[in-house]
Amino acid sequence: MFLKINRETKIILIWLIVAVSFLYADHIYQVTLGPHGGLVKAVKPFHIELRTANHSLFAYLLDADKKALPNIGLHCDGRIQYPDGTSSYIKFIPFEKEGFIAQAISNTYSSCEIIMYLRNRSIKASFDNNQLFVSKK
Repeated sequence: MFLKINRETKIILIWLIVAVSFLYADHIYQVTLGPHGGLVKAVKPFHIELRTANHSLFAYLLDADKKALPNIGLHCDGRIQYPDGTSSYIKFIPFEKEGFIAQAISNTYSSCEIIMYLRNRSIKASFDNNQLFVSKK
């Protein structure tokens, strides 16, 4: 036996379903951009920012307020995972006063893990390649 629902209730239910769908989709695709235009991942109490440009990867260690920390005393490494399951390690070198750069990186990788070394501590974050090519609005 089916419930009889009047027309107004049907319209309200449809609008509710549509609104929840949009909110869910917005949450899934929400991207946090950092001060250098890259993606940001939280690694309490820090954040790591990663951006791509001209076949290079740029990595930055950010504080809790998402302000870049100087790269003095920091080291940065990375591991790239390819779609076929293979991976390779990449060495980042200091870039300007706040960042690190790895050059000649192919865009065919599926994910990249960034590891920052601060004193005796390692700080890691993983980024999917398809998220890195988001334009800043």
